[in-house]
Amino acid sequence: MVHLPSDITETEMRRANGGKPLDWPNDPLHRIAYALWLRSNLKTFVEQERLNQAFMMGSHGNRDTAIKYQQAIRTLVKINSIHVYHNWPTGLEGIIKLIQTDPDDWPATPKQYGLI
Repeated sequence: MVHLPSDITETEMRRANGGKPLDWPNDPLHRIAYALWLRSNLKTFVEQERLNQAFMMGSHGNRDTAIKYQQAIRTLVKINSIHVYHNWPTGLEGIIKLIQTDPDDWPATPKQYGLI
């Protein structure tokens, strides 16, 4: 994997995780929440311009981390588009609402959300 100066390194991803190796949840909603939490932590020590570039290019950590991070963000985008249409919260607030709500009461099916 070729790294650019704007890439977020695996070391930085670990730092965002409190210095521990990343432990991605199996549940897709929790994985999205984890990705958003990591991004929030990265903001404390990575300059915003570099963070934006990495976000646009999908360069976060090693290959496995980058794939998991980008899958989580792509699913979040899909969820946000459904939530905007149905006047539900977006971003982390929307993910938390989905986690706390019975799937029968969601505005879309898990399949429509891209969760299965």
